[in-house]
Amino acid sequence: MFKDFILKTFGLVAQPSQTPIPQNEKNNQDKEEQMFKKYGPKEILFEWTSQGKIQNIKLSPRYTRLFMIIGFVTCLIFALMQDFFIIIVIGTIVFFYYVLHNKYEAPLVSYKISNYGFIYGTRTYYWDELKNFFFSSRSFGEVLVIDTTDSIIPRIIALFSPEDRENIFNILKDRILYLDKEPKGTVEKGLDSLADKFMFEDK
Repeated sequence: MFKDFILKTFGLVAQPSQTPIPQNEKNNQDKEEQMFKKYGPKEILFEWTSQGKIQNIKLSPRYTRLFMIIGFVTCLIFALMQDFFIIIVIGTIVFFYYVLHNKYEAPLVSYKISNYGFIYGTRTYYWDELKNFFFSSRSFGEVLVIDTTDSIIPRIIALFSPEDRENIFNILKDRILYLDKEPKGTVEKGLDSLADKFMFEDK
């Protein structure tokens, strides 16, 4: 007891009241208080659960042809150089990517839309952290895409059931900007420029 008293007195052991609150937690608390003043008590407007990994994303035929030509030319160059080991390595990487990408069963993720923002798993993105949203077509159906102001996770992609589309759309459109067409990213613009040089025609 006396030892604990001495340590606490001289500041060698932090008092419970002196334990600092982590910065992220403090920011969330401040944000929750701001949201409460603006929107009142937190309310879940809609929620659903789906897989967190987007599987079997279908590339545009234009990009598929582009990658096939680049891959063929690359393998041809290494074959002429008689560097077959690199060709085997490339083939192995492609094989394992295909297996992991198509066979791995992803865990389920909970999605919620509240009057404060969009909740992805345990992370809350408040309305002022969201820029716009749109629906994007994939080979297996539509996905919800939300652009954020976060530099680490600039885009949220969520699977959903077709019957939930209208509810999701009606809630989000009154709070953040809706884009009726998927904008092209930097990578896609670069691929378009490269594909144009090969004089591909869209079909």
